[in-house]
Amino acid sequence: MASFVYYNKYIYNFSIMLSYGRHYGDRMKKINSLIPKNSSVLDVCCGPCNIYYALADKEIRYLGLDYNQNFVNKANAEGIEAQVFDIYKDSFPAEKFDFIILQGSLYQFFDSRMEIIQRMLDATNKYVIVSEPIKNLVDRLPGPLSKIVNRLKDPGTGATVHSFTEKSFDETMESFKKNIVATYYIGEGIEKLYLLRK
Repeated sequence: MASFVYYNKYIYNFSIMLSYGRHYGDRMKKINSLIPKNSSVLDVCCGPCNIYYALADKEIRYLGLDYNQNFVNKANAEGIEAQVFDIYKDSFPAEKFDFIILQGSLYQFFDSRMEIIQRMLDATNKYVIVSEPIKNLVDRLPGPLSKIVNRLKDPGTGATVHSFTEKSFDETMESFKKNIVATYYIGEGIEKLYLLRK
């Protein structure tokens, strides 16, 4: 069962704001800077579609995919194209997108991370963006409190015990070094972003 954090976009965004503090807006600014106008964007684990709003000035074609029915229903009600999607069971859309983005969610699928990145590369028309926090508040909390926070991060697929450090994220992306175009730090190193070419 999903944590209450995933039932309301305001609670969801507030929880991210607590983690990023004054750098909260930096995440979307960086995504915006990488996407040209009139691009097509597939947003995997889209949540409340923050990327859609961040790219509002780019006239993009957007599709959000998320496991959470609440987020999908809310997006559709606001005129945003989104679909329920189980990354373990469902195939990516046959239609090719210029950018496939997975922001801050790869840790939830830690044991399948290589396969998921490869599937995104196979599915994209041009680029994949994978971005993950590498300085995590939960890693600095006492054991019992960290377990509570991990439960709050459950999107409905089960609480995760994994989070990335810079070392573990870099080691993951090393398998795709031939595809790496650039890397960026976000929020003074709270998050790291990899831009991959198909």
